[in-house]
Amino acid sequence: MKLLRKNKYTVICITICTIVLIIALALFKLLFPNTGTPVYGNRLDDVKNLQITESMLKKHNDSINNDSLKEISAHTTGKIVNVNIVMKKGATIKIAKEIATSYVALFTDDEKEHYDFSIFIINEEDDTEGYPLIGQKSKLSDSIVYNKE
Repeated sequence: MKLLRKNKYTVICITICTIVLIIALALFKLLFPNTGTPVYGNRLDDVKNLQITESMLKKHNDSINNDSLKEISAHTTGKIVNVNIVMKKGATIKIAKEIATSYVALFTDDEKEHYDFSIFIINEEDDTEGYPLIGQKSKLSDSIVYNKE
């Protein structure tokens, strides 16, 4: 008891700091309830068994061969496969659409039923008519819809 009376200001300060800390933590949990949870929540649970890996995408990228194609790359974000296609100078829109369609065809039916595809097609020459072209294929549709049709 004598120890507490001798250090009463220290004990009061520690008690107040502890109470303020508990209130601050409770307030933080109240204001930010989802801290530490996955970014997409549980929306990706149905594709856990159908993971599209970087090596699969690289294999698909390497399998597309066309004289009009300069570069193709892809990556996944959640349940979306983003495909970037760069066409060579003089390549027609028709050929670009065929390349995009053949790229999506490389995926299995299960992957196409669970993933959406966003396809961005540009030409290496900036002022080519018809470019840039953006295509979207929903998991619910069978074909790619373009912004300029």
